[in-house]
Amino acid sequence: MREKGGVSLYIGLFNVAELVYILQRFGFDADVSQRYAKLISERLNVINTTRYVMWMGKLRVEAYRHGYNIPWGDISSAAAAVTLNIPVLVLDEDKHFDQVIVLCKELGRAIEIIHVRELVY
Repeated sequence: MREKGGVSLYIGLFNVAELVYILQRFGFDADVSQRYAKLISERLNVINTTRYVMWMGKLRVEAYRHGYNIPWGDISSAAAAVTLNIPVLVLDEDKHFDQVIVLCKELGRAIEIIHVRELVY
């Protein structure tokens, strides 16, 4: 979301929890993982509303109905974007967001996807 010529970045609460999990899986100790999570929480706008949680649930249920195996992190990113009606920024290798687009359409919400490669050019 752009504000006064700047850019505001948002992240779902589940993505912050996922960061802690991934860092510990890669061998970082709990203290380091928590410091990174705290830094992210202070620097980005963390979405932790009931509406965000409801969208996570709706997207997960719809993914199940379609037989899609979409990771929770992608569900969280999509739920954050839908909650705030903002685009979601995804890595170019992320294959699940084509499925997320389908789910959002089924739930009556459009979602805009911006790939990192689009920002470079």
